[in-house]
Amino acid sequence: MFYICDTIYNKVNINNFIMENFPELNSNIDGTNDDDGKKAKRTLNRFPSAIPEIISRGRNVATNWQNTPYRLVAFTPEQLLAKINRLELLNNEKVNVKAPRSNQAYLYMEIRSKVKNGASRLKNAIKAKYGNKQAVSMFPDFGITYKNKSFDVATNNDELLISVNQIIVGLSKHGMLDLEIGSAYWEPLVTPLQDLLSNVNITETESSTKVGEIQKLKEEILLMLRALGKLIEAENMDAPERALMNIGLFKK
Repeated sequence: MFYICDTIYNKVNINNFIMENFPELNSNIDGTNDDDGKKAKRTLNRFPSAIPEIISRGRNVATNWQNTPYRLVAFTPEQLLAKINRLELLNNEKVNVKAPRSNQAYLYMEIRSKVKNGASRLKNAIKAKYGNKQAVSMFPDFGITYKNKSFDVATNNDELLISVNQIIVGLSKHGMLDLEIGSAYWEPLVTPLQDLLSNVNITETESSTKVGEIQKLKEEILLMLRALGKLIEAENMDAPERALMNIGLFKK
């Protein structure tokens, strides 16, 4: 049962309170014919699921709620607004991170192309130094291995940086640092690759964390809005839809 009261118990867990008292709010309403089912369906199905609209309409509802006598034990209008503001902040950060990640992907592909082209030129340089037959036995010193019917360096994800470092080690071992395809070609790739891989790993971790928190906030806010809707319906049995429309919870 919902309660209208002046005292708000901030320590009450919102999700637990709602789920213990209103289990139907977290289930799919199948159009049952009883009055409670109709009210639950009306409240649940009329509110949006898209995050931008949840933020917009949710903020409007919370603001309107502040000017009404409706009160819940589990949470206040201010607590609802705080969650909506947090959801908006995280969602904006998630959107803004897409452009840098696109730039990182482009830079990665550009460096990967340089490594593949450079490896091809390097094989020719090794053959020129040692001859075709002996060069094959020297390839492993440069990280060049036989795979898929050809000799090449590994260029997948973190392997790309390992390959570049191994090539530099091989160049030094075989006295080839001063060649056109020597250290002047490979060393400038090391720092950008290190930064790129570090940033990608951080971005992936942060993005996963944000997505998880966004989903959790979205679910909590919808539960709060639905709980508020149930209260308003209970307090306005004669004209529930009008009351829901006045506070912003219902649109025809």
